[in-house]
Amino acid sequence: MTNNIDAFSNSLESYRNYTEMPWGKLFYSTVLSQIEQHLSGQKYVLDIGCGFGLTALSLAQKGFKVMAVEPNKELLNMAKEKALDSGVAIEFRNLNMTQLDSFECTVDFLICHNVLEYVDNPEKAIRDLADKTKNKGYLSLITHNPLANVLKKAIVDKSPAKALTYIGKKSDYSAVIGAETSLYTNDDIQKWLNNAGFKVVNRYGVHNLYGYIDNEFKFAPDWNKQMTELEMQVSSISPYRDIAVFTHTIAQLT
Repeated sequence: MTNNIDAFSNSLESYRNYTEMPWGKLFYSTVLSQIEQHLSGQKYVLDIGCGFGLTALSLAQKGFKVMAVEPNKELLNMAKEKALDSGVAIEFRNLNMTQLDSFECTVDFLICHNVLEYVDNPEKAIRDLADKTKNKGYLSLITHNPLANVLKKAIVDKSPAKALTYIGKKSDYSAVIGAETSLYTNDDIQKWLNNAGFKVVNRYGVHNLYGYIDNEFKFAPDWNKQMTELEMQVSSISPYRDIAVFTHTIAQLT
C-alpha cells in the first residue's frame, strides 16, 4: 500500500494530464452519468480514494453531503484546493482503505473507483466498504477489465504477441500511475460483493469502444460529441460493456 501511495506522488503530473485529456474527461462524464441514475433519494456520499476530487466535487455541487478519503497527502491537498475554489463544503480525510474503521459513519452511497486494484486484500476491502454502507445503500465500484488488456494489445498496439501474454494475466502495469495493478474478473467481483452482503443491480462499461480507437481522432470536438453519445448508448449493453476498458458495477447492500 505504501509503495502505491508513493507511486501516485511520483505521477501527479501524468495523472493530472490524463484527467485533462479527452479520454479522461469522457471517463468522468460517463461515470457521473451512470451513478446519477442510482442517486435518487441518496444524501450522504463517501468517496474512497478521491484522487483530485473531481467526482466528489461534482456531487457536492449538486447538493449531496460528501466525505472524501484519500491516502496521498498531495492529491488530498489538491482536492481540498479545488473544493475551496469552487466554494463547496466537502469533508476530507487522509486515510487509506485499511483505516476506514478509524471513524464512525454509514453512508447512502459509497464510491470506490479504480482503488481496489491497489489494495492487498480486495475481498476484505469490499467487506470494509459494506461496513460503511447503510442498509439498502449503494456501492459504485470501478475496476480495470482484464479482457480489455488483450484487446488493446491486439487492436491498438497491433501486437498479437503481447496480446497472447495477457490472456488470463492477473496484473498489469499502469503507465499513468507508474505502479503494478491487480486485475479481477467479473466473477471475482460478483463473488466478493455477494459475500459482503451486496447485490449487483447494474453493470456498465466505461470506454466500451473508445479505448480501442487511436488517440489522433479524439481531439476533434464533433467526433468526441458523437463518440460520447455512442458510449452512453452502449455502456449498459452486452457485449459492449463486457469488453470495456473499465467495469463499473453498482451494488446495493441487502
